Amino acid sequence: MGIYTKPYAGDSSTPTWYGDRFGAEPHFSSLLNAPANTWNQWTSDAGDNQLRFYESTQGAPGATFGSYTDPYWSTFKASLALSSQPRATREVLVISIQAGSAWTAGFTGKLDGLRVELTDGSVANVNFEPFIVAASRDACKKDGWSTLLRADGSAFKNQGDCVSYVNTLR
Repeated sequence: MGIYTKPYAGDSSTPTWYGDRFGAEPHFSSLLNAPANTWNQWTSDAGDNQLRFYESTQGAPGATFGSYTDPYWSTFKASLALSSQPRATREVLVISIQAGSAWTAGFTGKLDGLRVELTDGSVANVNFEPFIVAASRDACKKDGWSTLLRADGSAFKNQGDCVSYVNTLR
């Protein structure tokens, strides 16, 4: 995940479109608990898979791309950015979710959601699935089949088609 702040007056470290660039990578998380072939949750809160944050602002002395000793979000945001600006006051321009280029050969990963909670209590949830895949026979009932799709995005002809599809998932 990359968090890019808006450019600001006096910033000499970044000759690009953003001010500061902050990041977090799952493999640097603490209490790593991410078994293969299952959904795993990553969080900035304490507990399993707690993300660590780093600064990778282009041109800033001391910029890195993460380590196992980077601080957690609460400590990170309370400190100064490499630009000497307080991180907590930096206005966010873009949050970028991407697959890292250094993953192990053959790694396949999927992302199915992002929850951003602001200090004012407002919450934004982003669902990255363009549609809802049928997962249970009950979901197919009462015309549910007409709003659900197969994993490949194809539609069902009727309730029986939907139920048949779900049965193949078991």
